Amino acid sequence: MKNVNKISTVRILALACVAVGGLCAGPASATFVRDPVTLDRTSTSVLDGTVTPKDILSVVTNPGTDPIVIQVLGVNYGVGLPGDNTLDVSASKQSSFPDYVVPRDVAPRVHFTVDRDSIGITGSVLRNQIDVLGEPSSSDIFGVDASRSPTEVFADRLLANPVPALGTAQVLTLDESFYSLKPGDNADSLELTNFKFSTSTDREFPVYFTLDAASPTLAANLWSTADVLYSAADGLQTADVFATADLLGLSSTDVIDGLVVWDEDGLVDPNGVDDLALFSLAPGSPFLTDNDYSPAAVFVTDFGGGNTLYMSHTELGLNFGDNIDGLDVAAIPEPTTAALLLVPALAMLRRRRRQAV
Repeated sequence: MKNVNKISTVRILALACVAVGGLCAGPASATFVRDPVTLDRTSTSVLDGTVTPKDILSVVTNPGTDPIVIQVLGVNYGVGLPGDNTLDVSASKQSSFPDYVVPRDVAPRVHFTVDRDSIGITGSVLRNQIDVLGEPSSSDIFGVDASRSPTEVFADRLLANPVPALGTAQVLTLDESFYSLKPGDNADSLELTNFKFSTSTDREFPVYFTLDAASPTLAANLWSTADVLYSAADGLQTADVFATADLLGLSSTDVIDGLVVWDEDGLVDPNGVDDLALFSLAPGSPFLTDNDYSPAAVFVTDFGGGNTLYMSHTELGLNFGDNIDGLDVAAIPEPTTAALLLVPALAMLRRRRRQAV
């Protein structure tokens, strides 16, 4: 009976990967090296010593059966001090795996995770996860299709009434069970591109990231929580500042906790030609309170010293008091039959896991 459940689980996993538009595509391995996340300081898997809040985790082959898998250790992207906590990670949407490149001038699907206190608007998938399924959503990944590209929205920033991107209905794009996470875990970071191949020991691609205020690496280097940090894929496994807070139109006391970067050469080019980024800010960030923005809003910048609203919390199906933790973008999937099967597939997976207990 256990073997039947295991085979069925793998089939359901494969179906769900198809349904989310190829997020699980790539070279086969014993463990899927995809869709990296990190966990926050108070996650069960951090408190029990399974992982640290700077380790980048990966989707596993047999969710609910395989143990949590670390894709990249913190020390391997320059975050090696005890007590460091990564708030979000990003691979460049321009220079990573060709299959994952997301043009910044095309309207994307915005993927995100939320913190434990976020509940979503009435009727949203997030709220349904809590009210109907009776489970927390702090490690689920949700998506909303944007109506405009980051480039378009940023170009309108100087207009009298700039128009942010509108969003379609919220969907569930990946369930926490695909990481074999534990009750009480909270996905603090989100990236849809793997940073290394499954058979590699080192990263093939750079990591862009931010750290929380209590991270010793920030204090040791005089970096801030609003600086975008960067670890090149040069084999040195060290980190430096990619863009300082002022280049994003922020202060050093703002806290970036959601990040998506478009970068071609590893150098910040504050002219909007080569670089662009989406970001969200943690509750209490001065930029939010000064401008009456929500911690569930997403902003866009060209690292030229300013930013503008990309998508409001409402367009993402969130409440003003909700908070985006992890952030990424992907191409909007084609409306296929497989896509319509995602939620049922995940529901089947949950039922089978409960039956096997």
